[in-house]
Formats: sequence, structure tokens, C-alpha cells
Amino acid sequence: MSTAKKVETKQDYKVADITLADWGRRELDIAEGEMPALMAMRAKYRDSKPL
Repeated sequence: MSTAKKVETKQDYKVADITLADWGRRELDIAEGEMPALMAMRAKYRDSKPL
């Protein structure tokens, strides 16, 4: 199942290869499972959005 969609609108950024989006999502899923501290930081700063 593909979660990436091609969008034909003008954006202020450029995606080099949108076909890699699914691979990147899988990598993030692995990192979230292996790095509980990362998930704790996401939860802590979710509302303040410092970046």
C-alpha cells in the first residue's frame, strides 16, 4: 500500500524522489520502536512545537 501521492501544485520546497516516501516511513517506524527516548521527547514537546 502506498501512502505517497503526487501533487501538482507549486510548493516552496522540492522533494527529490517522492517514490522513496514509503521506504522513509518504514525507517521512521523502526526508529520509533527502537528509540523510546525519541518517542518520549515527541510526546513532551508535541504541543509547544519548538522547531
